[in-house]
Amino acid sequence: MRPVSRLKRRTKKISHRVQASDGYFFEQFSKSPEPEEDPPGQDNQLTIVKLSINDNNERLYDLYVETLYTIVHKIGRSSPIPETQLIKYAKDAFQIDGQYHQKLLDKAMKEKPPIVLLNVHLLEARDLIAKDINGFSDPFAMMGIIPDQRRISDIGEENSGDEGLAEDLGTPASPKDKKTLNPKWNEKFQLFVDDVEKDMFHLDIWDHDDEDRSVLDAVASLNQVSGLKGIGRYFKEITQSARASDNDFVDDFLGAVTLRIADIPSSGLEEWFDLEKRSEKSEVSGKVKLKLWLSTREERSDEIDDLMDVKQHIELIRQFALQEIRISGAPVSFYQGNLPETATTILHQHAIQGDLTELHQAMCHWLAYSAMLNIGISYAFLYDILTKLISLWAPLALDKDEENMLGESFIMFDNYCKSFLLEHRQKINVKKRSQVDSFANMIRCLKLLRDSPLYSKCVIYQKSLDEDLNHVLRESANKYFNDKVKEFQNDESPCTEFHDIVRSLIKACHKFTNFDPIFKTYAGIDYCDITYREFDRLLNDYICAEMMSEKKKDLKTSLMSIPEDEHSLNMVLKVHFALSEFKSFRVPKQKYRLDNLEWDTTFDRAICKWMDIARTKAFARVDLACQLDAQIQITANEVRHTSSYVDICHIVEQMLSAWDRMEVKDVCLRAELTEKLVQCICKIAEYYIDRVMAQLATDGFCGQLQPFLPPALVNIFCAAINNCEQVRRTLIVGEKLRLDELLDAYKLKTHKEPKWRANIDKDLETCEKFIGEQIDCTIDRMSRRQLPQLKKHVFHLAWSPAACPVDQALKPLTDM
Repeated sequence: MRPVSRLKRRTKKISHRVQASDGYFFEQFSKSPEPEEDPPGQDNQLTIVKLSINDNNERLYDLYVETLYTIVHKIGRSSPIPETQLIKYAKDAFQIDGQYHQKLLDKAMKEKPPIVLLNVHLLEARDLIAKDINGFSDPFAMMGIIPDQRRISDIGEENSGDEGLAEDLGTPASPKDKKTLNPKWNEKFQLFVDDVEKDMFHLDIWDHDDEDRSVLDAVASLNQVSGLKGIGRYFKEITQSARASDNDFVDDFLGAVTLRIADIPSSGLEEWFDLEKRSEKSEVSGKVKLKLWLSTREERSDEIDDLMDVKQHIELIRQFALQEIRISGAPVSFYQGNLPETATTILHQHAIQGDLTELHQAMCHWLAYSAMLNIGISYAFLYDILTKLISLWAPLALDKDEENMLGESFIMFDNYCKSFLLEHRQKINVKKRSQVDSFANMIRCLKLLRDSPLYSKCVIYQKSLDEDLNHVLRESANKYFNDKVKEFQNDESPCTEFHDIVRSLIKACHKFTNFDPIFKTYAGIDYCDITYREFDRLLNDYICAEMMSEKKKDLKTSLMSIPEDEHSLNMVLKVHFALSEFKSFRVPKQKYRLDNLEWDTTFDRAICKWMDIARTKAFARVDLACQLDAQIQITANEVRHTSSYVDICHIVEQMLSAWDRMEVKDVCLRAELTEKLVQCICKIAEYYIDRVMAQLATDGFCGQLQPFLPPALVNIFCAAINNCEQVRRTLIVGEKLRLDELLDAYKLKTHKEPKWRANIDKDLETCEKFIGEQIDCTIDRMSRRQLPQLKKHVFHLAWSPAACPVDQALKPLTDM
């Protein structure tokens, strides 16, 4: 006996031969064609090979020089990474060869160093000592830079015409805050720093008295002196003279803060400082809150763009990101903004030297990475960047030019998303989870952007997101439909063209389950309804145009006439099935344009003709299945079958499946055709049983049988009985035909008792009874043939039970 696997393969091969004998007549109608495999789609799995933000080498070299300049003139207490290591990373990131690197480094070294500025935000003080009789003080603060002691003696020799110093900032002093021990100034100042390593920041707080001459008046007077450049910065002389004679000044000292510039972190600091005494006799208490950070200023010509630092920072972020993506070898979509400490240190220094705030840096990150959409940057990553940017933004925090830059990037992102939405069906393979998730993150990011006040501020003339998405989805459906019309154009067979168009729409509708939750969750719109209604409108317009066509071969001629050949009949039925499946995506109890389509009569006529052809095809398959019959074994048990029963059960199943899709609109006609279908199935089953029994007789079972049947004949007998039983079970068709549902609809329309239901029950009962009688008769013939032998062995066993062992005594019975 052949192994089970070989028998299964042989059975499958025979079934294919039987089905192919009529060109898979039943199979083409029994179920909806499987949706075609989606295209690969854009998996965003791009990797970086060419490492450049643009093809302009001159612009790239200028950016590299700016990077080297930033490293060489690093300011503030920051990362301990050596300068050489930072330069090496920049060299690798820009992929500059050694010789040209040295040339550009020399150029950066020769450029004039930036002017270092100390930014002071004087916030508030608390718990100051009371100097006035009323128990309060009138505090004000004055501040400045104390230079390196070796340079103080040179100050008086400087004249106002010396070059190399920027405009003097004077000796800043805050306004006085009256009658308080907890003043809140919230004032900002900017001081020049000559030597970051050795200069110191100093701040004094005084109590102002409105009598005679105060320290505040002295500061104002000294700031008006222009003969000696730099005198305003060195306000220490003022405080010294204030201390020289109590008769000259009546202001009281409240405390001081002194801090080395070199101790200020590059990221700045914001903290409470304890107020210090000026001498042992000073009476001081309380703290002052300061925010300090360093920045630089370069002396640039008027032609230089005010946004140059921002633009350079954007390009620097992209250059470092591309370097890290290239090194990792991973797809671009995997990148989440992770940069090494060397890169973050350079970016941090560039931000400080360009006086870029945290908001500016967040803006630069958005502008840098949103421009990388075309190479597959992750929308989830962009969402995080955009969230940070929106959270940091406040009205008036950016100037008009910066808002315009953001506005342009928002419009670009908006347009990119809309462009993708136009072709999302073609670009996304819904079987790939990564692509669906990326699409969801795109909609989520778009929603976040469009709902933000930042977008409203930067983009003036905009529609609502709902309105935009509705328009784009309709336009997308329109484009998809028109593309398919062009793709399937077939002047020789308008019916085929129409069928292929509807099938393509069905394929798009199958994706509703993937796209609709995304739009409902993140955008709050009904993707299914918008898209389906547009498809419905387009298809209706297409049909109307075809119905008015005067071409020799048109859709009207193909569908309105009774099909004369089998191919035309099949195509009309396929159109019917396709339209029915397309309508299954509708929202129940709503009106659609295709409701006005009056093709039911045409389809009903085609179904009637199909029923006649199907009967003939079915009987032909039964004959072929019996001719190709071969023994099979189901799994590894001892039950015997032959291949023919598989084909017969398959025929019945396919006919029922096809009928389920044939939506005959006329209830009376459907009842009549259902009765006809049941009669056909019963006749097929009876015909097959007759063929099986006839073959059993031919194989010698009905002739003069020997007392012991040969094993081969026993196997044939068992297979025949089992085949008949399997076919009998296929007659349980009530639920598959939805007879109860049809009965209710028939009564509702005709108000009569249906005769067809009784006829169907009678036909099924008669057929089942016929098969049962054939099985019983065949088994009875076998039993009567074996009865004498059974009696003989039982008699011997009963009369001499001890004559031989029990196993031997029972063996003849078990063999039989």
